Amino acid sequence: MKTKVQTVVFVVKDGKILLAEKKTDTNVKEAVDMLGKLNGYGGLCKLNETFEEATVREFNEEAKPAKIVKNFLTKVAEIDLVFFSEERLRVNLHVFISSNVIGTPSETREMKKGKWYSINRLPKRQIIKSDLLWLPRILEGQKIKAEIIFNRQKELLDVDINQVEGF
Repeated sequence: MKTKVQTVVFVVKDGKILLAEKKTDTNVKEAVDMLGKLNGYGGLCKLNETFEEATVREFNEEAKPAKIVKNFLTKVAEIDLVFFSEERLRVNLHVFISSNVIGTPSETREMKKGKWYSINRLPKRQIIKSDLLWLPRILEGQKIKAEIIFNRQKELLDVDINQVEGF
């Protein structure tokens, strides 16, 4: 089974979360279609890059001129997304929260301009269904490990989410 390592960061501040609409399709064609969906900022880890370095690089590319820094990242989840498509694929997703962003995100090639949403009123119809299984939990302060399995049609097949003490 092929494995790809990705990161995503959600900026959370004053009871609000920064979400942006994905304009380009993901680098992982076997994965869930993210085009037009609201999400945090992130992407693939490069060789010899730490999860935190990848998270900062991806945010700074996708939200420029806004920036985040490594010191304000907190790892809150590790999620294995398993896809039984033509090529079996495991996406090992490392999820971070940042309470600090420098500047205002603008529209970039990959993402529309981010908007702030109340964490108590997430725009659920615009978020990937599988993200709704774990995103509210991390917004409540939980740290989690999860495995989410999809069938050939990229529909949910099985979900296992466990709260952990930390990373």
